[in-house]
Amino acid sequence: MEQLVALITGSWGDEHPPTVRRLLAQAQEARAAGDEATASELEARAQAFLNEISEKGWETALELAHEQDTIRTPGGDVLRLARDIGATDTTLLLNDAHVGLSRDQLLRIGPSGEEGSEVVKVVQFPASSSLARRVGPSDDTLLLESAADFRPGTVVQAGSEKMRVLRVDAATNSIVVARGVDGTRPQEHRRGTVIQDPSNEIVVERGAFGTEARPHTAGTQVFNGPQVPPEGPLTGEGGTPPCGQRPPVTQQEPGVELTPSPGQPQRPRTAQPTQATVTEPQNGVIEVPMQDNRFLRNNLRVPVGQPVTLRVVNQGQAPHNLRVAGPDGAWNTGDDQAVPAGGALVPGGQQAEATLTFQQPGVFAFRCDAHPNDMWGYITVGQ
Repeated sequence: MEQLVALITGSWGDEHPPTVRRLLAQAQEARAAGDEATASELEARAQAFLNEISEKGWETALELAHEQDTIRTPGGDVLRLARDIGATDTTLLLNDAHVGLSRDQLLRIGPSGEEGSEVVKVVQFPASSSLARRVGPSDDTLLLESAADFRPGTVVQAGSEKMRVLRVDAATNSIVVARGVDGTRPQEHRRGTVIQDPSNEIVVERGAFGTEARPHTAGTQVFNGPQVPPEGPLTGEGGTPPCGQRPPVTQQEPGVELTPSPGQPQRPRTAQPTQATVTEPQNGVIEVPMQDNRFLRNNLRVPVGQPVTLRVVNQGQAPHNLRVAGPDGAWNTGDDQAVPAGGALVPGGQQAEATLTFQQPGVFAFRCDAHPNDMWGYITVGQ
């Protein structure tokens, strides 16, 4: 909080910047000498300097907030509306809807604080999962890692083949499909193949979070929306730490030291220890539970060149995600891989998944974008 205040006001606590301190000292000297006019002029100059810093600081703070809330598509573009919408439209066409959206997630159309900005709640989005076992060209029942978001009647795609969903069984994570529709041919698909609705349309509830539904033009940027305050006990009760504080230290597995690949980012001094237990895919899936503020599994190992579904489950109240630094060792660059795809934050009590493929062996760092100094781990990509 002190850092944010300093950014906006230009002051740290009661300490002013050097230029302001010099002007105020000169004003004090002028007043002691009986020159009230000069003292007032110097104080006015000091205040004007602080006002200028404050305005620039506020602009910078807004820019940082907008960057933090930016959603990027798998191709690296920012998420945008792909067509105009009116105030009553509930179906939005995006430039790419496969960015790890979740039901009831809040999105913001237009930058926060600007006139015309609106918050919407996600009701329906294109389903995506991966095969939990191989299917042949004649199989019409697909076993998925998760079938919860699929709907009968929609057309889904695996590679170049399209299929129409006939029935969904969420209890067994399976769907029954008509193979090879829309002029495509049934094919064999191996375990781990992504099955997804190729549509880029989402259905939303308009004017959420006390905002007003209004028209928006194609090209308007779509951001992560505000986080809904959690329901439950007062902050600090039941082990939930007050805002800005870390949770009480719990018994953790002793840490180990891994040797990251050259160029990987340096692990923060305050980051959680790296577990000795190595977690590998089970049926092509690695599940990573998350709490406030740590990954419960943070020493992962995957095969090189093979798709792996990484599922994050947020057991905490604060929003979290998982971002892997690519071979370039930098965050938020083109070779990052994130869960959810695009790097959105997963609200407390929800989960998200993405299918990742690592083409280069090595030991790569991952973190939570919202808690980069606490939530940290490594993923080893082997032959």
